[in-house]
Amino acid sequence: MASKDEYKSEYSEELTNFIETPAAPPTAPESTQFGVRSTAYPAIKNAPLPADAAGSESFNNYVLFALLGGIPGYMAYKIGGGFKTWIFFAILTAIPILMAFWTIASGYTPRKNEKAR
Repeated sequence: MASKDEYKSEYSEELTNFIETPAAPPTAPESTQFGVRSTAYPAIKNAPLPADAAGSESFNNYVLFALLGGIPGYMAYKIGGGFKTWIFFAILTAIPILMAFWTIASGYTPRKNEKAR
């Protein structure tokens, strides 16, 4: 088996001959075409800007739950049904109520990011 000195003398000169790193290319100019700073690199895709970002400040959960419980309750009351009828109407009308509420509420909410064009 070879000693540590033999390995050191054999490989020490090879390890000191490094290849020089080339200089970095100049950076591409930044673009402000969309109202905010974005890159012009072909390999980097700019992320979409959140323009419509309605959250808890614009969606009132109390109104949503009142609609989800009240509309099936009113329908069950009008036909003279009880709790099981209310459950049936709640299952039947939940998706349309959610779609209508979110569509109407989203139409009234302001944009979160006014800089996006």
